[in-house]
Amino acid sequence: MGSRLLSIHINAGGGAGYEDFAYPNSSKSIVYQNMIHSEIVKQSDMKDCRKKQENLHVLRKSNMPAILTECGFIDNKGDAAKFKDDEFIEKLAVGHVNGLVKAFIWMKKESSNKNCC
Repeated sequence: MGSRLLSIHINAGGGAGYEDFAYPNSSKSIVYQNMIHSEIVKQSDMKDCRKKQENLHVLRKSNMPAILTECGFIDNKGDAAKFKDDEFIEKLAVGHVNGLVKAFIWMKKESSNKNCC
């Protein structure tokens, strides 16, 4: 199935909510981003700052499909307070795991379809 990269971060710089990034024109990364994004937003109940595509170093240099998640803004009082709540941390983790499970199931289907016919 090959390697994949998920880089998990907490944002800063003014803002609030959850956002994630994929490298522009990386179709597999964008497919994974769609799956992971929806699960994290659903579980964490954070403001949805949308899916974004950027030429970020960690994504550009990964040599594999890669997603970078930004789980709230540490310099936002509301977001920062959430990180003191164990239930929120658990939901954030579950969102990441559920997204990864969806992505790996999709990868498995894609891989098995290539062996067909």
